[in-house]
Amino acid sequence: MALPPGLVESFLVHDARDETLYRIATIWASHEVLEEMRSAVEKPKGVQMFEAAGATPTLWVLDVVQHARR
Repeated sequence: MALPPGLVESFLVHDARDETLYRIATIWASHEVLEEMRSAVEKPKGVQMFEAAGATPTLWVLDVVQHARR
């Protein structure tokens, strides 16, 4: 799957105890790149995906405080 410019990583995850609860977590290059995408599209693809499944998504913008990778 090709990611749009500025989108570094994207994850579709579900709750380990409730497999009906899903989340999409995306890592953007910067707040500015995220805001550019949000102003350039009518509705983000992740929102469209959840709505197509009959869900009403809630959006949050969080800052990465610390990151570790093996």
